This record gives sequence, structure tokens and C-alpha cells, in this order.
Amino acid sequence: DLTIVAEHEFRVKHCFLTREGVKREDVKYAMSHPQALAQCDGYLRGLGIEKRPVYDTAGAAKLLAGVGDAAGGKKDGGSRVLP
Repeated sequence: DLTIVAEHEFRVKHCFLTREGVKREDVKYAMSHPQALAQCDGYLRGLGIEKRPVYDTAGAAKLLAGVGDAAGGKKDGGSRVLP
């Protein structure tokens, strides 16, 4: 048997990482862990951004750094967090 004795809620804040120079309106899809995508579902849907699940959020950032067309970005250059 399992008895639940308490509950703790906390705010989760996500960051939207893109390639350098990419505007929010140019983003076509977002890659992240399925749980993170689910937590951001309303936001992404409101912007018309397709969700693409990957193994984990760190892996998604690594893919973004190495994939030329990820989130509409350029092959060279850094990445940044969109406001």
C-alpha cells in the first residue's frame, strides 16, 4: 500500500531557446521532453508552433546547437533565449 501524506506544488518556468537571430514569429516547431511540451501546450498552440518530442530537454538544446534548420535557425552562430 501507498499512503500520500502531503502535496507540494511549485511553479515551473520554461525558457524558449532559439538560434541567434531567429524571431519568435519565424519559429515553426519546438523540440523538448514530452512533459515540458505538455506544460507549454497552451503557449505553443497560441503561437501556432508544432511540438516535436525528443528524449530530454538538454538533448533538444544540443540538437538545436547542431541542426542547421532547427526552429528556423541558421547553421552558424550561437543560441539565445527568446523574451
